[in-house]
Amino acid sequence: GGWIGHGRAWRSTPVGWSGEPPLENAAGNAMADYDLLEDGFCPLPYARVLTADYDLLRLDFPQLEDRSVSEIDAWLLKHAAYMSEGQSKRLQKGGDH
Repeated sequence: GGWIGHGRAWRSTPVGWSGEPPLENAAGNAMADYDLLEDGFCPLPYARVLTADYDLLRLDFPQLEDRSVSEIDAWLLKHAAYMSEGQSKRLQKGGDH
């Protein structure tokens, strides 16, 4: 499997796929897409939680079961407010976004 798109969805490769033809996504050839897998992440210091399904988060993450909305927001920011260094570079002047 691999990441298809801009880091938004995981899709496994099709059953029986041998590599040909190349996989395609809305951004073009997924096999050449720079969002396949990246490492090296930087924090987003101005990130904010816009919306969250707090009941579902409490079910999926037992450590949040007794936490308030503001505590869950802080947890989300601590654990998810990051972007890859590659994406950050692409957003700079001269990048492709």
